Amino acid sequence: MKNIWIIDPYSEIPEKGWRDGRYYLISKALSENGYNVSLFISNFSHKKKKIIKNIDNICINSNFNIIVVPSIMYNKHVSLDRIRYERIFALNVNNNEHDLPMPNAIIIKEPAIFMFDQLLPILKKSNAKVILDIMDLWPELFELKIPKKLRWLGKFVFFPFYLKRKNIIKRASAITAVAPDYLDLGTKINNKIPSEVIYWGCDNSIVDSLLKNKNKNLLVELSLPEKKADIWGIYAGTLGENYDILTLLKAAKAIKHKFPELKILIAGAGPLENLVRDYADVNENIYYLGSLPTEQLYKLFSFCDFGFSTYSDASTVSMPIKCFDYFAAGLPLVNSLNRNLGSLIKQHNIGYQYVASNYQSLIDTLTTLVTNKQDLKDMNRRCKLLSKDFDNDVQYNQFVKLLNALNL
Repeated sequence: MKNIWIIDPYSEIPEKGWRDGRYYLISKALSENGYNVSLFISNFSHKKKKIIKNIDNICINSNFNIIVVPSIMYNKHVSLDRIRYERIFALNVNNNEHDLPMPNAIIIKEPAIFMFDQLLPILKKSNAKVILDIMDLWPELFELKIPKKLRWLGKFVFFPFYLKRKNIIKRASAITAVAPDYLDLGTKINNKIPSEVIYWGCDNSIVDSLLKNKNKNLLVELSLPEKKADIWGIYAGTLGENYDILTLLKAAKAIKHKFPELKILIAGAGPLENLVRDYADVNENIYYLGSLPTEQLYKLFSFCDFGFSTYSDASTVSMPIKCFDYFAAGLPLVNSLNRNLGSLIKQHNIGYQYVASNYQSLIDTLTTLVTNKQDLKDMNRRCKLLSKDFDNDVQYNQFVKLLNALNL
């Protein structure tokens, strides 16, 4: 039996009612297909921003164990503490204090520029093949912190990081990515190895079962009004500066008298949650629900008519997790992203585009949506049909095929 190590300092301990993480799902698929999998996660919860104390390793099945690795805390997403967090985490993985069998292959989340060097000793000792899973674009994300007028300097300022990523990709035996344009980044550097787009995906069966059990008591629990003939749009996700939250709030405020039947539901947490709460307090068409467990969110989708995919004009996101949840629930998208998601929406006619950071563009888009209710119904059907391609079983079994092809 081949040993696979999967390394991600941001995976969470599985929690009932919440969505299973990407690397948990990869581990589960591989373990059910003849591989012995160790998933290394941190004892610091990225979601809760605290150290999880007194937690032992977790046995999921006879071939799949979650190894909890100590690291340090960090508060700010872009900070030196976060870099130290990744480096210390990787050092402790390399120490292999649990004396696990040497891996035949290691799946590493990319960006890995701050922890790859700390993993080199175990890679050399084991001679393991490296599968890089490109989940996000760093250093491109760092460049967003530079004022717009100076952003052209980013490629020079962060050149050492770009060079580091290039060298890591050259070291890979295979590349996977969560979107086609992310994969292109890898294959332009290393095009002589196996590569595959494997999307985030969604468990369609869970969404379907929760949608069928529509329960109005949920609205009471969340302090929401009765649905009646209103049109509900939901934003579910991080409330941060890169997510075009202010544009959504300003558009909702501006349109409330013209279309009182349009209600905006916002679920999530982040730096802008106080701003969202302030808008919700004085605008009767905006409802802030806080951070909802995945299961409760899916139940809420049964009352919604469409979903918001709102990102800033400088965002590097291509296919966000939330879009797969929306597809599974049959929710057409109001979207600001171009890249892969923008193309998909246009190709399959499953939503509306607006210009990021332009609240008048969003107002115009919402006006089109509200005045064309039949289009929403038609898009609902097309979303559900498309969601079958992104089911978890379809996506994560591709990792099994990729590992099999590597002949470990």
